[in-house]
Amino acid sequence: MKVVLTTMIVIVFFTIAVLFGAVNNAMVDVNYLVGQGSFNISVALGITFVSGFTICWIIFYSMYLQLKLKLALTHKKLAAAQSDDTSIIVSEKA
Repeated sequence: MKVVLTTMIVIVFFTIAVLFGAVNNAMVDVNYLVGQGSFNISVALGITFVSGFTICWIIFYSMYLQLKLKLALTHKKLAAAQSDDTSIIVSEKA
């Protein structure tokens, strides 16, 4: 359900950006790090939205992978600790 809600929010923001760009056909000058360009506002909004979405996705996906790795290592340590505890308990009973 959370994924569906997130996807719907992204689609709504993308639709708003496209509608805003379609209504405004003005040319804008964009100064970026290595130069300057003149673009339609719809193109500038589209590039900004896609690049921002991609950067955020890469950052959050890397954080997600780090957490999954830590969780897997913790499960492995827990399994090793539990197997050590059961062998100690079994040897104490004998």
